[in-house]
Amino acid sequence: MQSHRLLPALSALPLLALIGCDILTDAVKSGVKAPKASLNRVEKTHGPTTDQTLAWTCFELMADDNLCRLAGWDNKPSDATMLMSFDLVFDLENNNTDIPIPLIEILLGVTVMEDDNLGAICISFCDPDDGECVPSANAEGACEVDEETTDVKEPADLIPTVDDLVGLADAIAEGDIDNGDFRWIPPGEAVEGHVQFDLAVDTTYHLMETLLLDAVDDALAGRRVVLEVPYSVDGTLFFDVPELGRYAIGFGPFSDVWPIGQN
Repeated sequence: MQSHRLLPALSALPLLALIGCDILTDAVKSGVKAPKASLNRVEKTHGPTTDQTLAWTCFELMADDNLCRLAGWDNKPSDATMLMSFDLVFDLENNNTDIPIPLIEILLGVTVMEDDNLGAICISFCDPDDGECVPSANAEGACEVDEETTDVKEPADLIPTVDDLVGLADAIAEGDIDNGDFRWIPPGEAVEGHVQFDLAVDTTYHLMETLLLDAVDDALAGRRVVLEVPYSVDGTLFFDVPELGRYAIGFGPFSDVWPIGQN
């Protein structure tokens, strides 16, 4: 099948979609096949180098900037330099040869450093035929599942905040996520969907400070120093499938590490 690229402004683990028996029977009778989806990978597209992280930490924690300059750093790195950006890559597949299937909502939750829950964001897309619709974050009633759907996340399962996922939240508020055909899985095709987000600068600073303090503890204890941020991503994709109706597929939790100094 032909592969395409989706850009809405969000390891390969199998995803489960368990639906009610009545709905499943209707789908079998009609011959409509449910979409398939999996979280392929999470890529860090931008982040500070190890040297920039050390420089920022020095200027942030030292009372005298001259001490940092004596260590070889001229200035404290800018907010733009310290920004951490990510790309979540989903594999989406439509085995129906005559109908497209739209992705209508995404619920995304992110946890870093094992215990820092950055919260979750629910993205509601629009009907491409509705020119008046504006995509929204955390819309009322969005990203919720019915009683017959299990093994998927809904907003009540995750902390509904977007304070830390600022890139994605800002893109929605500014209308950068439009209601075009990027969210359709064409008939009989596979689509690579990309969901991109940034972490808030204050969140990045907190991560870097925690990371460096842990590294100092490791060095003093004679342990190997590794600069990397452990993370976990999970959530749910929602599709509008003919005969099936609103169809939820859960993904994750997918856990890995973001190495500092590597993009």
